[in-house]
Amino acid sequence: MLKRSLIFFLLMILFPAWAFAEGGLPLNLVVYGKPVYIVEKEMPIQVKLINESVKIIQVNKRFLLNDRKFFYELALEIKDPDGNIVPLEAKPQFVLPGPDDYVNLKPGQSATLRINLGDYFIIVEPGEYKIKAYYRNFLSPPPGAAWVGTIDSEEKTFSVVESKNPGEEEH
Repeated sequence: MLKRSLIFFLLMILFPAWAFAEGGLPLNLVVYGKPVYIVEKEMPIQVKLINESVKIIQVNKRFLLNDRKFFYELALEIKDPDGNIVPLEAKPQFVLPGPDDYVNLKPGQSATLRINLGDYFIIVEPGEYKIKAYYRNFLSPPPGAAWVGTIDSEEKTFSVVESKNPGEEEH
């Protein structure tokens, strides 16, 4: 019992947002998208950071998209039908967040990023893909009230097809 209390105390010091969460992490990261996309058409997705605690949590809503090897606030890991990671085509950015990049989320509220996967990844091979999102905030603007930590989403699956039906155009 003492060991468990000591571990919880250390977690509260290292990750203060855990101190007021009911159970695990106070935030949830979810990727929403279509189950099927057509090659060379838009592939819109949404990434939502949801406050699942009973308190207001300040988060970085900017979602600077970079590869996990670099400074990132949001990283998307996409695996192609062969299980290989599809590389991010955008150049890495190294811009620190400013005060306007932070927002207070009430319980149940979320910060959302909407993007077209085709703007950042080359996805042209038909087949089944897997996507997982990673969110990280390691800075807190004064007075240090922002949630600091890393969280990842569940892995989702989507398919890419040549077209819905031969000769059919998407409207």
